[in-house]
Amino acid sequence: MAQNVGATCVFEKNLYVVVDKALQKVGIEKIKEEVILETCFKTNTVCTSLNGLDIDCKNKRVLYTSSAYEVVCASLEGEQIFSYKEKDMKIYCVAVFSNGEILIGDKSGSVHVLSKDGKQRRTVVNKCHKVVPICDISLNKSNTRSIICGPDFIEIYDIVSFK
Repeated sequence: MAQNVGATCVFEKNLYVVVDKALQKVGIEKIKEEVILETCFKTNTVCTSLNGLDIDCKNKRVLYTSSAYEVVCASLEGEQIFSYKEKDMKIYCVAVFSNGEILIGDKSGSVHVLSKDGKQRRTVVNKCHKVVPICDISLNKSNTRSIICGPDFIEIYDIVSFK
């Protein structure tokens, strides 16, 4: 049976992959070999349109988007820390700032910052110029730019402040 592969990210020499309804990993050094991915934990994900997966390196936790269009924050072992969902928002993707705050993109083309604890959200881009829906979002290493990807366009935004 073929497996659907969703989002990917790298952390501590491991490639993490959302495969069907689980977070799986493999050591980067083993990628050239034919390997079986190790299941970290089960998730409620969908791999067809959602591309939300990132690791909060500072706090050693994983953030991913669920099939309910929410952000789920869990330990690397799968213990849920929090989930964030808004009734009128379909969250497709996530990226984590080095300070632990979470950048989220939704189907409508807006971009938001979610607090480290998932309790407060603020909108930072009401609507991207051409990227609708937002399919993927990422940050450069210095957290000074966000790269927002859609089906046909990519937009780059300078980040002027975390506060």
